[in-house]
Amino acid sequence: MAKRNFRLRSHHHTVNLAVQCLCIEDKFINFTCKIANGTMIAHGHLQPQFTSPQYLMKIVYKLKDIPRVWVVSPALHPKAVHLYADKHLCLYWPKEWAWRGDQLIADTIIPWTGLWLFFYELWLDTGKWLGTSSHDFYPDRKRYAREPKHQSP
Repeated sequence: MAKRNFRLRSHHHTVNLAVQCLCIEDKFINFTCKIANGTMIAHGHLQPQFTSPQYLMKIVYKLKDIPRVWVVSPALHPKAVHLYADKHLCLYWPKEWAWRGDQLIADTIIPWTGLWLFFYELWLDTGKWLGTSSHDFYPDRKRYAREPKHQSP
Protein backbone atom coordinates (compact mmCIF):
# COMPACT_ATOMS: atom_id res chain seq x y z
CA MET A 1 0.00 0.00 0.00
CA ALA A 2 1.35 3.40 -0.99
CA LYS A 3 2.00 6.00 1.65
CA ARG A 4 0.58 9.45 1.22
CA ASN A 5 2.79 12.37 1.82
CA PHE A 6 0.75 14.86 3.84
CA ARG A 7 2.14 18.34 4.21
CA LEU A 8 0.92 20.56 6.94
CA ARG A 9 -0.36 23.76 5.47
CA SER A 10 -0.25 26.99 7.28
CA HIS A 11 -3.73 28.46 7.03
CA HIS A 12 -4.33 31.92 8.31
CA HIS A 13 -7.96 32.19 9.32
CA THR A 14 -9.20 35.72 9.81
CA VAL A 15 -10.40 36.38 13.34
CA ASN A 16 -13.88 37.86 13.09
CA LEU A 17 -14.76 41.14 14.74
CA ALA A 18 -16.87 39.54 17.49
CA VAL A 19 -13.92 37.38 18.61
CA GLN A 20 -11.60 40.41 18.48
CA CYS A 21 -14.04 42.26 20.77
CA LEU A 22 -14.36 39.35 23.18
CA CYS A 23 -10.59 39.03 23.47
CA ILE A 24 -10.10 42.76 24.00
CA GLU A 25 -12.80 42.97 26.68
CA ASP A 26 -11.47 39.81 28.35
CA LYS A 27 -7.84 40.97 28.55
CA PHE A 28 -8.51 44.67 29.09
CA ILE A 29 -11.48 45.04 31.40
CA ASN A 30 -11.59 48.82 31.03
CA PHE A 31 -12.13 48.52 27.25
CA THR A 32 -15.48 48.34 25.53
CA CYS A 33 -16.14 47.30 21.95
CA LYS A 34 -18.92 47.88 19.50
CA ILE A 35 -19.40 46.54 16.01
CA ALA A 36 -21.41 48.49 13.45
CA ASN A 37 -21.43 48.39 9.66
CA GLY A 38 -18.51 45.96 9.52
CA THR A 39 -16.28 48.10 11.73
CA MET A 40 -15.12 47.41 15.25
CA ILE A 41 -14.59 50.42 17.49
CA ALA A 42 -12.99 49.91 20.89
CA HIS A 43 -12.50 52.52 23.58
CA GLY A 44 -10.53 52.11 26.76
CA HIS A 45 -7.95 53.57 29.07
CA LEU A 46 -4.26 52.72 29.23
CA GLN A 47 -1.80 53.95 31.83
CA PRO A 48 1.81 53.13 30.92
CA GLN A 49 3.18 54.00 34.36
CA PHE A 50 1.70 54.42 37.79
CA THR A 51 2.39 58.17 37.65
CA SER A 52 1.01 58.54 34.11
CA PRO A 53 -2.38 59.94 33.25
CA GLN A 54 -5.08 57.57 32.07
CA TYR A 55 -5.05 57.82 28.28
CA LEU A 56 -8.38 57.26 26.57
CA MET A 57 -7.70 55.24 23.43
CA LYS A 58 -9.80 54.59 20.34
CA ILE A 59 -9.14 51.59 18.11
CA VAL A 60 -10.87 51.26 14.75
CA TYR A 61 -10.64 48.01 12.81
CA LYS A 62 -12.27 46.71 9.65
CA LEU A 63 -11.59 43.22 8.39
CA LYS A 64 -9.02 43.22 5.56
CA ASP A 65 -7.62 46.51 6.83
CA ILE A 66 -5.18 47.37 9.60
CA PRO A 67 -6.20 48.42 13.10
CA ARG A 68 -5.70 52.11 13.73
CA VAL A 69 -5.25 53.65 17.18
CA TRP A 70 -5.76 57.22 18.36
CA VAL A 71 -5.26 58.93 21.71
CA VAL A 72 -8.59 60.63 22.44
CA SER A 73 -7.51 62.32 25.68
CA PRO A 74 -5.51 63.87 27.10
CA ALA A 75 -4.46 65.69 23.94
CA LEU A 76 -1.02 64.79 22.65
CA HIS A 77 1.68 67.43 22.39
CA PRO A 78 1.22 69.38 19.13
CA LYS A 79 4.67 68.26 17.94
CA ALA A 80 4.27 64.63 19.00
CA VAL A 81 6.25 62.20 16.87
CA HIS A 82 5.59 58.74 15.46
CA LEU A 83 2.12 59.65 14.26
CA TYR A 84 0.56 59.36 10.83
CA ALA A 85 -0.96 62.43 9.16
CA ASP A 86 -4.42 61.67 10.60
CA LYS A 87 -2.79 61.38 14.06
CA HIS A 88 -3.15 57.61 14.46
CA LEU A 89 -0.18 56.07 16.24
CA CYS A 90 2.79 54.62 14.41
CA LEU A 91 3.08 51.35 16.31
CA TYR A 92 5.24 49.43 13.81
CA TRP A 93 6.87 49.89 10.45
CA PRO A 94 4.95 48.05 7.71
CA LYS A 95 8.18 47.19 5.86
CA GLU A 96 9.21 45.03 8.83
CA TRP A 97 5.91 43.67 10.07
CA ALA A 98 2.53 43.39 8.42
CA TRP A 99 -0.82 43.06 10.13
CA ARG A 100 -2.61 39.80 9.39
CA GLY A 101 -6.25 39.13 10.13
CA ASP A 102 -5.41 35.98 12.10
CA GLN A 103 -3.79 38.05 14.84
CA LEU A 104 -5.50 39.33 17.94
CA ILE A 105 -5.56 43.04 18.62
CA ALA A 106 -5.49 42.22 22.34
CA ASP A 107 -2.15 40.41 21.92
CA THR A 108 -0.44 42.86 19.57
CA ILE A 109 -1.90 46.31 18.98
CA ILE A 110 -3.01 47.15 22.54
CA PRO A 111 0.24 46.09 24.26
CA TRP A 112 2.20 48.00 21.61
CA THR A 113 0.00 51.03 22.26
CA GLY A 114 0.99 50.89 25.93
CA LEU A 115 4.65 50.84 24.89
CA TRP A 116 4.06 53.73 22.49
CA LEU A 117 2.57 55.75 25.37
CA PHE A 118 5.56 54.89 27.59
CA PHE A 119 8.02 56.10 24.95
CA TYR A 120 5.85 59.15 24.24
CA GLU A 121 6.18 60.18 27.88
CA LEU A 122 9.95 59.67 27.72
CA TRP A 123 9.98 61.83 24.58
CA LEU A 124 8.12 64.55 26.50
CA ASP A 125 10.85 64.43 29.18
CA THR A 126 13.92 64.07 26.96
CA GLY A 127 12.99 65.39 23.52
CA LYS A 128 14.25 62.11 22.01
CA TRP A 129 12.22 59.12 20.86
CA LEU A 130 13.83 56.28 22.81
CA GLY A 131 11.55 53.53 21.56
CA THR A 132 12.25 51.27 18.66
CA SER A 133 11.95 53.07 15.38
CA SER A 134 13.77 51.04 12.79
CA HIS A 135 12.51 53.16 9.93
CA ASP A 136 14.70 55.95 11.27
CA PHE A 137 17.81 53.84 10.71
CA TYR A 138 17.35 52.82 7.08
CA PRO A 139 19.78 54.91 5.02
CA ASP A 140 17.60 54.71 1.89
CA ARG A 141 14.35 55.58 3.57
CA LYS A 142 13.50 58.09 0.83
CA ARG A 143 12.72 55.01 -1.22
CA TYR A 144 9.76 54.42 1.06
CA ALA A 145 8.39 57.96 0.76
CA ARG A 146 5.22 56.69 -0.93
CA GLU A 147 4.02 55.23 2.37
CA PRO A 148 1.55 57.24 4.47
CA LYS A 149 3.32 60.21 5.96
CA HIS A 150 4.02 60.18 9.65
CA GLN A 151 6.14 62.34 11.86
CA SER A 152 9.34 60.95 13.25
CA PRO A 153 11.93 62.54 15.49
